[in-house]
Amino acid sequence: MDSMGLSLSDQYWARPAGSDVSWEDVNFFDNPFSEDVGDLLFGHDIRFGELNLSSPDITTEGNLKKRWKISDGRRCLIKTGSSMTFQEPFNEVAASFLMTAGGIPHTNYRLVYEDDMPCCVCEDFVNRNTELVTAHSVLRSSDTPWESVLDAYVGTCDRFGLDITTSVDRMIALDHIIANTDRHLNNFGIIRDAETLEWLSAAPIYDSGSSLGYDVPADEISSESITSCKPFSNTFRKQIRLASSLESVDLDGMRRALPEVEYVYRTGPKRLDDDRVDAISRLILDRIDEVEARRDAMRGWHRPSNRKTV
Repeated sequence: MDSMGLSLSDQYWARPAGSDVSWEDVNFFDNPFSEDVGDLLFGHDIRFGELNLSSPDITTEGNLKKRWKISDGRRCLIKTGSSMTFQEPFNEVAASFLMTAGGIPHTNYRLVYEDDMPCCVCEDFVNRNTELVTAHSVLRSSDTPWESVLDAYVGTCDRFGLDITTSVDRMIALDHIIANTDRHLNNFGIIRDAETLEWLSAAPIYDSGSSLGYDVPADEISSESITSCKPFSNTFRKQIRLASSLESVDLDGMRRALPEVEYVYRTGPKRLDDDRVDAISRLILDRIDEVEARRDAMRGWHRPSNRKTV
């Protein structure tokens, strides 16, 4: 309550009873906020004065250590890793390179270091006029019986005037290529106008760090060994078949981006070892080939609207 429930993902907040404070006076999109909570989360001591809890870090969800900072007037999220190699920040940056090359709208990440700890940083993709509505909340808004999570998500968005078929197809393809094992229902969604409540677009792809064998030894990173996924099916083999089309992803562009991807992992004070980077590269290439094979198999016939596993 000390932060009034304010966040940098939506405009909902709690005003104390009897107060005449306005949202314009306190929202974190336009006003400064304390970095005390972020400092504590990243292991720093608060040396002087009382802890200031007026911070968007209070309402930021997720398992990884993260914090918000204001950089040149822009609200930026800094996030570190948790696995044995702290690979997640590198993965976010690598996925950004792949999505840029593949023509996939996304949140752009870059690599930074906080106290010698590898982190990734991205700008907030909503502003004082827009909000993120996660897929979990989208599905909660539907009272129509659906045959699958995918049909429910696409169908509910369509009911609110938003065609997200292409964006979902791109996300399925991307997650297959990077072997993303944690695309849960709060890791994607849509952007809504905060005033009119109009559903504007699919959110750019974000939170892709739990991928590319981040939590397994290098010798276990392969397309055959990483099989489980979310959110529309429990295996990558089944989920890629749920894409209605794979034509909107530039697979050749992704292949050409591989040197940039490798550079992310091979440079910096906490670079990954060569065996691990080589395994990641092979995984990406193998999975691009798998998506291409699926795309080629789909050409020449019409995909039915009911996305059941073929």
